[in-house]
Amino acid sequence: TLAFKKLELRCLERASEQGVEPFTPSPIAPLGTCSAIARINQNNVVSATRGIEVTSDMTNVMAMKTAIAHSGAGRDFPALQFSATHRLVRTQPFDNPAYAAHFVILCLSSGGFDRGSFSFEIDQLFKHIRAHHDILSREAGKPKSYTVILLKKVDHPFNAFLEKRLAQEEFDYPVKVVQEENPTQYYDLVQFKTFTDFNGEEINTSDGGLTDWTQKLTPNKKHRFFSSGVGIELIHKLFQ
Repeated sequence: TLAFKKLELRCLERASEQGVEPFTPSPIAPLGTCSAIARINQNNVVSATRGIEVTSDMTNVMAMKTAIAHSGAGRDFPALQFSATHRLVRTQPFDNPAYAAHFVILCLSSGGFDRGSFSFEIDQLFKHIRAHHDILSREAGKPKSYTVILLKKVDHPFNAFLEKRLAQEEFDYPVKVVQEENPTQYYDLVQFKTFTDFNGEEINTSDGGLTDWTQKLTPNKKHRFFSSGVGIELIHKLFQ
């Protein structure tokens, strides 16, 4: 609908105001993008001929775009931030009738080099969390929402740095930190999830986290990549 297209544009405009560069992605990606970069089962992706697949995760494409731009760059090279809205296609069977095989999300990504003390990782974590809540506040009428930060590793130095920074930050919504049990391999070190109240039910409307994708693509162990996705079509259906 026109109302939803206008919502997409507003999200991209807000991201642009924060220095995040919007771009229009291709509907296809190189074959194996999801399975090679994010270790997602290829059966969940629409594969095609000529070595391509239908894009099912835009953040994988953003990682490739960032890695290409930062290939051969030094640590002083500025961070790159991208945004895009895209209709993603998934092929795995769903038991929940509320789930859809294709849906639009807003993807945000931040790529840069290690600055020490996990400052890049924590800065981007907070930036993405705030961006997600800004969308909820503006597009869903300030619903009751909160964010959970999931720590992937026990007793990792990152955890202490995050705790210290959290004590210095102020949020207009609850933000809690938990140690994740049996963490998946999709995100590395830290992940966050935002939950929104809809008629008394808590719905996961967005998430994001740190990955090692650009380290594998560059390869440069000092490179950092943080990405996130907001279910803007879900938010539109629920609240508008």
